[in-house]
Amino acid sequence: MKKKNLLLMRQLLTLLSIIVAAGIIIVALGFMTNFHVLLYDGNSDMYNFYKNIQALNHVLFSTSIVVLVYAALLLAFDVKSENFGLLGMIYVPIGTIVTVVKSFTLFTYIPHFKALYNSFDFSILNNYVPSPWIFDLTTGLFVIWDIISILLLITCVINYNLKYKEFKKQEMTRSVNYG
Repeated sequence: MKKKNLLLMRQLLTLLSIIVAAGIIIVALGFMTNFHVLLYDGNSDMYNFYKNIQALNHVLFSTSIVVLVYAALLLAFDVKSENFGLLGMIYVPIGTIVTVVKSFTLFTYIPHFKALYNSFDFSILNNYVPSPWIFDLTTGLFVIWDIISILLLITCVINYNLKYKEFKKQEMTRSVNYG
């Protein structure tokens, strides 16, 4: 893979990570909006569901903050540029591992809460239309995030490896010329 292609791919992935991170934070901020009716107008099971899903909301929001900070710091570490440095190369794997592990935590909780939500009899609520789409949207955004993060990590590793080989090659050439 050529360096120019790697650069374009890193730039695209950095931009996509910022866009997806913004989408994740917006979803996290509005996650509980659809469930407030369960608190006020629902039965005791719905009330308990509302109280329990707040824990998921907390994990979702804290994870979205981590994702947003990671995406923003990609710019600070100049990952999108041709000559990103060692700190960027250290940051990308650590950030990828942290955010992917945190998203996998969400992947274990979201299906459980979606199944609970879908099990309720919503006919007792007036004019309430159940919408489990927020669970699917959240899962989908984090799947996209994980794919982007892993692809960014791969391109950074390939690019850094190429830079290291180039550096070693130049070093060898210098030592031959001076030797």
